[in-house]
Amino acid sequence: QEVFDAYLRSIGVVLPSLPPVEFAPAPVHHAADAKIEHTVKPRASCELYAAAMGARRAQRAVEVPVLPDPKIGHSKNSKTRRRLCPDYEDDIDANLKMMEKNAGERPLPDYLTTVQGDKISPLTRGALVLWMDKLGRHYNLAPGTLHLAVACIDRFLSVRTARNYRAYEFQLLGATAVFTAAKYEDQSTQHKLNTAEIARYCGLETSEEVRETERDMMKALGFQISGPTAYTFVGHFTRYFSQGKEELRVQRLAHRIADQSLLSHVCVGFLPSVVASSAIFLARFALNPSGVLPWNAELQELTGYDSLDLSSCVQIMYSFSQSLICNPPF
Repeated sequence: QEVFDAYLRSIGVVLPSLPPVEFAPAPVHHAADAKIEHTVKPRASCELYAAAMGARRAQRAVEVPVLPDPKIGHSKNSKTRRRLCPDYEDDIDANLKMMEKNAGERPLPDYLTTVQGDKISPLTRGALVLWMDKLGRHYNLAPGTLHLAVACIDRFLSVRTARNYRAYEFQLLGATAVFTAAKYEDQSTQHKLNTAEIARYCGLETSEEVRETERDMMKALGFQISGPTAYTFVGHFTRYFSQGKEELRVQRLAHRIADQSLLSHVCVGFLPSVVASSAIFLARFALNPSGVLPWNAELQELTGYDSLDLSSCVQIMYSFSQSLICNPPF
């Protein structure tokens, strides 16, 4: 409730007076990181969230749906924003947004319960994602591979009940998803990884199990794995960033926060563009100097979201990314 009240105050909603609060959480201080020019001091979640959401100042009742800000034009009508491919950018934006909303390429947000009957726990799913990340790092696979592989897993488990729930089957499924995603992300993957290598890594007797699992997975996914991921959108939304040190750090941290989101089954319910926008929001909040808003008119125009649209996702992602946000690794 404190977080929600602080958020309402930050966007200008007038709350009824309450009795004075006797306790105020003290901020936790960490040793300064020599690599970070702007020291980031962790704050209690309500303080951090209220400060971040100060990017959106408006008198708005909670029940009123989010409406487009008339001061922020759509990308199609903007003549002030820099453009890399002016003849195609509107089509690219529209196509990415259309693809991410394609129901055929979206996992069910509650598939762990509705499809798998709670026989796969969120912790088991998170452990599988960590194992898949380790596999990708071991073979130095292309950036974005893990996001696409996890998307394949979530989609597959949204339509197929696991045959059994042994670690062996999950590793086979995860390794196959990484292998399939890697081939899509980087054609040179075949020189690093093949079914025999996957079988060796997983301790299988034959590579035929990998090929069979891949056929089964692709059939379940309708042979469609081209949908954009949060990794895609972080790159897309930061394409106008200059090559300056600060903006590159924001981009790198946003990618790291988006990577962290893969561990949380709750984030499956958000569109990839929302996850990416929230990651950029939190990265800017963590790295930018005091007084700089984590969201501005240009980012709202680029992403199509204002800070109020991102409120739920930002809060959830902050809850499991505090170490990255409070102590950025670079």
